Amino acid sequence: MSKFFISIKFGGTSMGSAESIIDCAKIIKEKLKKYSLVVTVSAVAGVTNELQAFINLAKKQKPRRVRARIAALKKQHEDILKKLVPQNELEHIWQQDFLPLFSKLETILVGTSLVGDTTPKTEARILSFGEKLSSHLMAQALNKLGIANKRIESEKIIKTDSLYLEANVKFKATNIACRKVIKPLLTKKIVPVVTGFIGKDTHGNTTLLGRGGSDYTASILAIGIDAQKIEIWTDVNGIMSTDPKIVPNAISWPILDMGTVAEMAYSGARVIHPKSITAAINKNIPVYILNTFNQDFPGTKVTLQKIDGIKGIIASQNHTVLNIENPNMLEAVGFLATLTKTAQEHNISIDVCATSETTFTFSIKSKDYSSKFLKNLRQLANVVVLKNIAKISIIGDDITNNTKLLADIFTIFARNQITIHALSIGASTNNITILIADNHREKTLKLLHQKLIG
Repeated sequence: MSKFFISIKFGGTSMGSAESIIDCAKIIKEKLKKYSLVVTVSAVAGVTNELQAFINLAKKQKPRRVRARIAALKKQHEDILKKLVPQNELEHIWQQDFLPLFSKLETILVGTSLVGDTTPKTEARILSFGEKLSSHLMAQALNKLGIANKRIESEKIIKTDSLYLEANVKFKATNIACRKVIKPLLTKKIVPVVTGFIGKDTHGNTTLLGRGGSDYTASILAIGIDAQKIEIWTDVNGIMSTDPKIVPNAISWPILDMGTVAEMAYSGARVIHPKSITAAINKNIPVYILNTFNQDFPGTKVTLQKIDGIKGIIASQNHTVLNIENPNMLEAVGFLATLTKTAQEHNISIDVCATSETTFTFSIKSKDYSSKFLKNLRQLANVVVLKNIAKISIIGDDITNNTKLLADIFTIFARNQITIHALSIGASTNNITILIADNHREKTLKLLHQKLIG
C-alpha cells in the first residue's frame, strides 16, 4: 500500500452524467498508481436545489407536485445508472440501493406536505439524499472499472453539534472515527466512497455542513487520515482572476494563498468556500483545484504562502443599496445599533457599508429586500433605495495601502463616467469593494482587469 494518502472530492458537475462519472472513476484509477485515496462526492448537478424545491412545495402542501418531481428525480438517476451497470444487474441494483432511498424521501416529503411545515432537522434529512444517491452511482462506476471500493455514509464518520443546517464539526471524535473506519479500508487497498455534505450529532440526527459542505468533507477526511494533499475536481481551470465568460483572457492562477481565496469567495466568486479548506490548510495540507473536463490543466494550488499582487476582480449581481439619512445621527449614541438590529429582526445580512456624520449606506442581497423592511427603516430615518446594483471587488494581498493602485481605479471610473454608489476600503487590507449600477458591471470588469491584471 502507498504510504501517501490523498483526499479527492468530485463536485456536482463532475457527477452530472454517466460519462462524467466514468471520467471521475478513471481519474481515481490513475491516482491509485501512486496514492491510497478516499473519495468524497457531491450530489448530481442540480439535485440539492431540486431537494430544496421539494421542501418549498411541501411547505405549500403540494403533495401531488412533490410526487411528480420525485418521479422525475428517480428517472434522472435511473438513466445514469443504466449506463454504469450491465443490463442484467440493473433491476437488482436499482431495487437494492436506490429505491429504498427514494421511498424514504417520498415518505418524509409527503408527510411534511400534510402539515405544511418543516423543522431544520427535517430539512437537513431531506437535503442529505442527493449525496446518498450520487455515492451509489460513483460506487457502480468504480465497479465498472474493476476498482475495489466501499460506499460509506459520512454520518458514520463526521460528528457534529446539532446546528442541523450549518453544523460545527467535533474534530476529536471525527478523527477517531476516520482512523477506525477509513484507514483499515486504505490498508486493504479499498477506495472509500464517502457522501459529502453530511454529518451526525450525538443524538443520531442527520446534520449538514453548510455551504461548501462536500469540499469541507474532503478537508475533514484529509485531516483524519493525515493526507498529503486534497484535490477538488470541478468544472473550471482552477481559480480564475475574473469571470472568463465576461473576460475571455482571464488568468488561472497556479498558486494562491488562503487569505486571497477567502476574500474572493466572500466577495461572490465561484471558488472553493474558505470554510471548506481552512482546517486542512492550517494543518499544512495543500489543496488543489482541478478540472474534471480538462485534466491536463495544472489547476490552482491553495496554501498559506502569501502571494503578492492583485489576484481577483469579482463582480456579483442582485444587490440593493439603502442610503440612510438622519441629521440626528451626528454624535448620537446607538443609532447604528438600532439600524443593524432592524436588519437582524428581518434576518437580513448587511454586506458593504459606509458611514459619515449624518448618513449610513449599506448593501443587502436583493432577495432579502422587502417593503416591510423599508417601512421599518423609514421609522428611523429618511431612506433612499437603489436597486439593480452590482458589487465589484478588487482582491490582492495588502492592496489598500497601494496609492497608485487606488489612483488607477478612480481614474478608470472617472474617464468612463461610472458612478460609484458606495465604496469600502480598509475593512480588509486585501479587498477594495465598489458598488455601481448593474448596467456598468461587464464594462467595468473588463476595464479593471485590463488595467490591473492584463
